[in-house]
Amino acid sequence: MTEAAEPAADIDPAVVDLWPIAEADAPRVQELASHPEVIATTMLPSPYPEGGALDFIRRSIAGRARGTDFVYVLVTGGEVVGTCAAHDIARGTGEIGYWIGRPYWGRRLGSVAARRLVAGLFERLPLDRLTAHCLVGNTASEQILHGLGFEPTSSSPSTDPKWQPPVTITRYELPRERWSRHAIRLAPFEPNPQSLARLEGWLRRPHVARWFPVPDDVLGFASQPPATGDQRWIVVDDRPVGYLRWQRVDAEDLAAVGLDGIPDGAVDCDLFLGEREQTGRGLGVEALHLVLDRLRENPSIPLVGLTTSTENTRAQRAFRAAGFQTVHEYAPKPFGPCLLMARRLRRPAL
Repeated sequence: MTEAAEPAADIDPAVVDLWPIAEADAPRVQELASHPEVIATTMLPSPYPEGGALDFIRRSIAGRARGTDFVYVLVTGGEVVGTCAAHDIARGTGEIGYWIGRPYWGRRLGSVAARRLVAGLFERLPLDRLTAHCLVGNTASEQILHGLGFEPTSSSPSTDPKWQPPVTITRYELPRERWSRHAIRLAPFEPNPQSLARLEGWLRRPHVARWFPVPDDVLGFASQPPATGDQRWIVVDDRPVGYLRWQRVDAEDLAAVGLDGIPDGAVDCDLFLGEREQTGRGLGVEALHLVLDRLRENPSIPLVGLTTSTENTRAQRAFRAAGFQTVHEYAPKPFGPCLLMARRLRRPAL
């Protein structure tokens, strides 16, 4: 794993996407993985073999089909800048790794990749713990792992002949319990009386009620989500602080209220932070990225949309920070003038 320290430059980590790796990524992955400084601080072979990226990608796709490997490319501005992955998933554990292309070091991309990878793995898979390996002295990656809650469990000299003299590699481990205590994460929402009472209490609070004037709609969804919908708590430090829901929408129904051009299979999303002291910390942006990473796993979803009041400038800033753009302005009753903001989920052709 590697990410060296250099001055931050022209990439905003908030708009980096994780896409399942595809054969079309091979030329770019080959180019970035062949850089000597990337090879020197990762487990990549030296020299990186011709055609190595395509072989790796084909093995990764086969591993995804088996449920043992989940490999992603990091994409920003339509360009692949690195990879992150979980390998050898079995019996409640798996190992993560990542590397960032040399031109993009020092821009916090490794932190973004590792954090969102770990969050998605713990949310979607029945994992008890994750592991990682890091070269002793790779300070940036050590800091990333420590920041996520990984702790060292052992160290040993590498037997890979590419490192002469031999280097020391440390094994790290992150149990689910430790992650859950400190992470910003999405947790299952069980529609029991306690959960619904918490949600109803939030909907009465002025900072929520102003933007959700029909609480029964939210509570009805929460009590019995539609077959094409789902919901999660937004959790910080092992405590629910917000609510997020999503569902598939029908293009004809949207057209009937003036929202033309939204493709079938698109997903509508809503979220709010019920604990006022948690607002303004970027939690909504992080929650949106987590649900986008989840929905991106389903190639049949073309687009995700959110509706917000034209007066809710804080929500608009958060949605734009997560890569959403305004596509319509309309006035649904009883909400008044609103913006429909959307992000496309189908990856542009390479």
